[in-house]
Amino acid sequence: VAELLRRPLPLAEGDPAGPAGEVVDGRAGETRPGRGEPAPAGEAGRRRRPQPGPPRLPSATPRRLRAPRVRPGRCAAGAGPRAGGRAEGRAMTGMSIDLSTPLGVATALLPEILLTAWALALLLVIGWRHSRPDHHRWAAGFTLVGLVLALALVIGMWRAHLQVEGLPLMIAVDGFRWATSSIFLLGAIATVLLAFGYLGRERILVPEFYAMLLFATIGMMLMGGAADLLVVFLGLELMSIAVYVLAGIQRRNPRSAEAALKYFLLGAFASGFLLYGIALLYGATGTTNLTAIGFQLAQSAVVHRPMFGFGVALLLIGFGFKVSAVPFHMWAPDVYDGAPTPVTVDN
Repeated sequence: VAELLRRPLPLAEGDPAGPAGEVVDGRAGETRPGRGEPAPAGEAGRRRRPQPGPPRLPSATPRRLRAPRVRPGRCAAGAGPRAGGRAEGRAMTGMSIDLSTPLGVATALLPEILLTAWALALLLVIGWRHSRPDHHRWAAGFTLVGLVLALALVIGMWRAHLQVEGLPLMIAVDGFRWATSSIFLLGAIATVLLAFGYLGRERILVPEFYAMLLFATIGMMLMGGAADLLVVFLGLELMSIAVYVLAGIQRRNPRSAEAALKYFLLGAFASGFLLYGIALLYGATGTTNLTAIGFQLAQSAVVHRPMFGFGVALLLIGFGFKVSAVPFHMWAPDVYDGAPTPVTVDN
């Protein structure tokens, strides 16, 4: 058996491979030298056509499942730097803001801070420039520039896709806030454009009108971006106090004075309901954060508590007075009749 294993296997006819250094021709017994050996003298320059070998069988691996060919110096599809950059760009959502730091809170409140500084500067200037019609026109133009800058800032922060690290504590940074702020600023811009001609025709030369309009807009923006019930209350009261003044801006008109007085008394009454409702909600849930209260509602942890039900009822009463919803709308006809037309548009 050992001798049989040592013997070379006989070559089949037509097999192109022969012994080392030789290539077998198609005819049995004739060989031609392999590469590296000189050709015989009688056969110099004569080429023999090799016989075709056995046919190639098709690959068992489907073409769709084969690995892609990668050229040297290039990466496979989807693994190159361009694909990685695109995936990284899609994964990026925007700059993160840490609302637990003063810098993060200031960044989130940048539009409101801008409008507050603009309103304080306006009050400082109109303290000694308020008697002539050109002073009134200057105050209107100054207010319009501030509102346009705040609107551009809101749109820029909206397009930057700012994100909050963790749970928003007091102020929200999301699309709803930017949308509501844009609506409020557009309404304030429309009010300035309407009031510019109306106040001049009615001889109401009160530049403080525009400062109060800025403070009312700031309050509305705080309400739209609030993530806590206390911020909702502060924004609502800031807006309400400014609108109380705007409703009675026509000091020589008795109807305007009546509108301001009724609005102030009923607004203060409604604020008491609202604040008491917030206190009951805090007692029932242990927090004034809207996200935390919503989480407890989803878990059905506070739904059956009587204190929570009374708090929600008082909140609805307070907001019903503020928005003049039935049956808390008895103040609306007198106030809307006595207030200047641009104020009713803004309100």
